[in-house]
Amino acid sequence: MLSTLAFYRAYQEDITVAGGRRIGIRMLQPADKQLLLDGFQYLSMKSRYFRFFAPKRELTSAELCCLTESDGKNRLALGAFELRPTGAEGAVVGVSQFIRLQEVVGAEFSLVVIDDWQCLGIGCRLLERLLMMAATQGIQYFHGHVLTDNQRACRLIRHVCKEATFHVEGSEITITGLLRCPGQAVRVKSLSIKNMRVTHYEFYNNRLRQVLWVMRGALNSLRGRRSNGRFYCASRRCLGAAQRQQQQRHRYTQLEGGR
Repeated sequence: MLSTLAFYRAYQEDITVAGGRRIGIRMLQPADKQLLLDGFQYLSMKSRYFRFFAPKRELTSAELCCLTESDGKNRLALGAFELRPTGAEGAVVGVSQFIRLQEVVGAEFSLVVIDDWQCLGIGCRLLERLLMMAATQGIQYFHGHVLTDNQRACRLIRHVCKEATFHVEGSEITITGLLRCPGQAVRVKSLSIKNMRVTHYEFYNNRLRQVLWVMRGALNSLRGRRSNGRFYCASRRCLGAAQRQQQQRHRYTQLEGGR
């Protein structure tokens, strides 16, 4: 069985984003240091300021090591790479990372996407997969900081985690959100990992509750019971089947009584 680190190193996912562009998402490796340095040059000064809260000319050696030398448990970084028509990886276009906090069950996250690749859904994909992997390592909540001028990042985080809370402190916004247990997943994707097929889960708890309410309403309608559920009678097909069954039983009773 693969260890956690070996599993994440083998993980690779190909995605088509808005505009028909293809990207590959995988865990960053030590060999990616030069790609990160090259990709950093395509970040505008504004994007650098939003990410590091200060003007920045280049990444330091310590920052490169932090991004590319992860253990998969306390620190993990995912990279999004441009995919050429041949399927080969090109430049790095986005990076997301979580670092476990001293509270053990919490982690701080960070996210950045190259300017030319922004507004294509790459940030959402990176953050979704990052938080999923953090949850599998026992992390129960995430923590992050965003500048108040970076409203695009706030909208992205609200889209990924609608239950996240935002607390404004001067020029910064502190963001906190809970992570769901992987056991509550209701949608499954299949990812290609080398020569294996591995099940990949995403969390859609609100959708799960809706499905359960629909099922409950359908069962209650079949049993002839009332339901106060929001999605009662959402399935007219089930309700129609119940009425037809009741009519058939009524006709059968009349036939039996006429004999």
